[in-house]
Amino acid sequence: MTYLIAQIIICLLLAFLLGLLIGWWLKGVGCKRRIAELEAHYQSALLERNRSAVALVSQQQSDFQQKMDELAEVWLMRLGQQASAGASMVADLERDSEQKVQAVGGAWGVRMSQQKAADADAVAALVNEYEQRLAAMGEACQLQVEQKTREISERYTAVIEEQDQLLQQRIAALGNACQTRLIQQEQAHLFEAKGAGDFWKDKAQEEKELAFQKTVSAREKAALALIGAEEKELQQRIEELGEAFQIRLEQQKQACLEIIARQNQEQEERLVALALAGQIRAGSGLGATVPEKEEEQAQVSYQAKEPAPSVTTSQQAEPEEREVGEEEEPEGGWFKKAWGKVKDLEKKLKM
Repeated sequence: MTYLIAQIIICLLLAFLLGLLIGWWLKGVGCKRRIAELEAHYQSALLERNRSAVALVSQQQSDFQQKMDELAEVWLMRLGQQASAGASMVADLERDSEQKVQAVGGAWGVRMSQQKAADADAVAALVNEYEQRLAAMGEACQLQVEQKTREISERYTAVIEEQDQLLQQRIAALGNACQTRLIQQEQAHLFEAKGAGDFWKDKAQEEKELAFQKTVSAREKAALALIGAEEKELQQRIEELGEAFQIRLEQQKQACLEIIARQNQEQEERLVALALAGQIRAGSGLGATVPEKEEEQAQVSYQAKEPAPSVTTSQQAEPEEREVGEEEEPEGGWFKKAWGKVKDLEKKLKM
């Protein structure tokens, strides 16, 4: 009876466990299905959001492009108006300048010819002076390079000779030591051979001679190997020193050449700047309207032979012409601002 009750209890427990397993399995299937539904819903929502974002960005880009086109058209129209006004102003200024130049007369032409001659003489003197300085600097750099090369070659030659002498001394010492030991061993073998018996005398002598020959050949090989290693090491060190010397020499030569090239370039730029300043001063005198006092001050300041002329006739003439332009056209500053804004808009459009 108890056995039957135990079997019933075991069956009930197994049925309960099977029910639990089936429930867990159904719960897992439901969770997987819910997860799949959530993933599909998330993907659809994400796609919808991406579509709306793309549409919004495209709409904003089209609106921005339309606004930029409108602004560009407006600025181009205003720019054309300002350009026509500027052209008329420039024509008026040219007519006024031609009338003033004709009023000045021949005295201005004579004065400008003298100024041109003085400018040409000053530029020629400066060119000669800079050429002499460049030649002196090149010779000094060449002498310095030669001196450094000589010093380095003497130094490394002394080091190489010292290493060669040390190697020769070591080779001679090894040879003397090997020869001394060979003589001692030969005397010892001869002494032992004389003291042996008549029966074993020839056999022992032959064995000792063979062993002696083997020992001598092995020691000779070891000595030759040691000498060869020393020679290789010395040769490698000499090659390294030579390569280092060549690299250092090339670096010093390159540095000197770079210094000379940089100084030549600086001198050429200065000469070109001076020549351009002289040409500008000589060419801009006919179109300038400067009072007599300012002309005399510019001539005195240039004849002082300063490295860079501080005041020129063209620079003195610009303030008066700008003042006249400002009086005739009060919107000149607005035009510059408008032109800068147009340039900024073009940069933004390119970006």
